[in-house]
Amino acid sequence: MALKTVCAALAACALCVSAAAVAGEVEDKIAELSANAAASAENGGKALADGRYSAAATEFEYAASYAKQIRAYGLAKHLAPAANGWSTENLEVVAVGAAMFGGGTSVQQDYVKGGETATLRILADSPLMQSFAMMLANPMLMAASSDGPESVMIDGRRAIVQPQGDGVQISMPVNNAYLIQAEGERDSVIALIEASNIQALLK
Repeated sequence: MALKTVCAALAACALCVSAAAVAGEVEDKIAELSANAAASAENGGKALADGRYSAAATEFEYAASYAKQIRAYGLAKHLAPAANGWSTENLEVVAVGAAMFGGGTSVQQDYVKGGETATLRILADSPLMQSFAMMLANPMLMAASSDGPESVMIDGRRAIVQPQGDGVQISMPVNNAYLIQAEGERDSVIALIEASNIQALLK
């Protein structure tokens, strides 16, 4: 086997191991959070039965917080896998209301290939989703500036492309509940969006 072929095969194996490791970490985290949520819910039920209402409320709030984190890590399963020369790094999960990205639940993954980088995120329950949906519903607004945002079709769904530095930011509302955003070189981020498991978000 030629050296070039061997190197390519080793690189492909490394990407598979990396993707499997990330998937394993996500599953382990979901299992840990599920156990914590169940324990908090059980403690809350006992406190409620004992008439310790303040303690019960606190435990149920913990259970709700764990459930939100489980949902956030579940979104990570829908991100595009490392493929076609890309590697993944810096998985970030936000499961509480926050100023970043307008609040809500979100998961973000960075992708690297050679000297190129891209970022892909999925947001749920974000106020930003309604803003982008309104923009897409107003063709006149999209056509107001030649160097402003434009509307494109990606994987059968309409999205907004906006210039950002040397690349673009693409925003695509999904099912009135999720917002997919990607930043980087135009062709690369479109490919990452197409490789994401968007269909599963519709269930």
